[in-house]
Amino acid sequence: MGLARSRNETIEGPWDHDPEPLWAEDGGHGMFFHPTPDETILVFHHPNHLPNERTKMIAIAGFGAGATTEQDPATALTATAAR
Repeated sequence: MGLARSRNETIEGPWDHDPEPLWAEDGGHGMFFHPTPDETILVFHHPNHLPNERTKMIAIAGFGAGATTEQDPATALTATAAR
């Protein structure tokens, strides 16, 4: 999962893709949220295969300027929904 940034901060772009992915493994559509003003979390589903999809949350460092994951993918939080 990559990250692209608009050079002029509009939806029309032009857009530049960060050279390194935020998540290089299998995963589905992601979104960012901010549990506090100083924290950014990337949440997405992993793996991207039914029925094994689970919520994955990864802390992001440097949001807005060269974002990177703060965690090794092996230690990222995985949530399992109650069934």
